[in-house]
Amino acid sequence: MSCELLAIGCIAIHTDVPQAVRLQKMWNADSIMSVFEKIKPEFFPRGVRDEKQPDGVWQQYAVDGAMTKDEFLKSYNQFGGMLHTGNVQRYREASVETYDFSVIEEFLAKFTRLLSTHIYFLDQDRAMVRVTMHQAKDERVYYNYLVGRHIDD
Repeated sequence: MSCELLAIGCIAIHTDVPQAVRLQKMWNADSIMSVFEKIKPEFFPRGVRDEKQPDGVWQQYAVDGAMTKDEFLKSYNQFGGMLHTGNVQRYREASVETYDFSVIEEFLAKFTRLLSTHIYFLDQDRAMVRVTMHQAKDERVYYNYLVGRHIDD
């Protein structure tokens, strides 16, 4: 469900892609990501950390260990296989399933690093949306919409 919410969030945020309107009826994260990959390859959020420079300007750097798009899709498909009932054949060949919960812990750590503070680029990198999921001062979600000249990585 968390993966699907992130995929739906990508649809909601990328208003600069007119084709994204047709995705609004979709829920499957893998399907949404596949379509976005074709129409806007740089759609996936980027986890960032802020660092104040000596001149007072805040610089953003990529977060080490944040979930990548490939890791996201791999986890989504892996967890879907674990959670969904499956078909009759699965029950005919039933076996005892054991799961390694460290996979879930790793997913949560990487997912949190990605989304804690993340950015999306819009309008051919002329705008950026910056989202902070948990502001320390009041525990609220904040976002900034920044418009200006071309924004470099």
